[in-house]
Amino acid sequence: MLLGIPSDVKRFFRPVSSSLSKPISKAIAPMVLAFLLAPHYRRLKTIAGMVAEHRVHAGTISRRLINPLWTTRDWYEELAKTTIGWINRYERKSIIERKRKWIVVFDSTYHSSMGRVMQNLMETSTRKDSRRRNTKQHVFVIGMIITESGTRIPLPRRSYYTQAYCKEHGKQYRTQAQLIALMIREAMVPKDVDVTVVYDSAFDADIIHKKCRKRGFREVSPLDPNRNLAEGDQSYSPAKPNSTV
Repeated sequence: MLLGIPSDVKRFFRPVSSSLSKPISKAIAPMVLAFLLAPHYRRLKTIAGMVAEHRVHAGTISRRLINPLWTTRDWYEELAKTTIGWINRYERKSIIERKRKWIVVFDSTYHSSMGRVMQNLMETSTRKDSRRRNTKQHVFVIGMIITESGTRIPLPRRSYYTQAYCKEHGKQYRTQAQLIALMIREAMVPKDVDVTVVYDSAFDADIIHKKCRKRGFREVSPLDPNRNLAEGDQSYSPAKPNSTV
């Protein structure tokens, strides 16, 4: 990083960076290289230190990406749009006489925090022992496209904001199911693609069904909220052929 970005690396990123704003196009190559070359656990503190050429406080990557003209989400939207365009053109050359089959998977991911005063934390468990802290986490709704050629393309993720946080900051409150419905509506899928949406039983909601029907997407989700394929509490095992599926 201190010696600059090699010309071959810049050439590799040029198809993507040429369509981005100047601040993003300059930062994308160092960011990717920092993640690839990080010598140990890839924390934000490590990556930010490599990009900035010195160690800085954890979490500063997102803060360094703040700009009045664009937001961090612009990264995800532009990269997803560009990648889907590439894969779409590639698959159309080999699959012509029929519709292609893509899968879109949705789920939530949690990032725990020990901070007591940090904003937008959802309490996921309460400790009976008053000397122990309750478990609080940030929640992100994520999605991924799996194309027929096997390419996996992450969709721009959505942050879940608690009702208390939305009330304090004047934001519109959306449940996780509503966020997934929004992502289904915004999913950049070509018209000549047959799409199957896969999600957990926790997101079996009317608003998601309506968005899928409106876009002509097929839905797949577990009927059993315990995620078991066998009756009762015992999970399915190939070694027990008598198990009822």
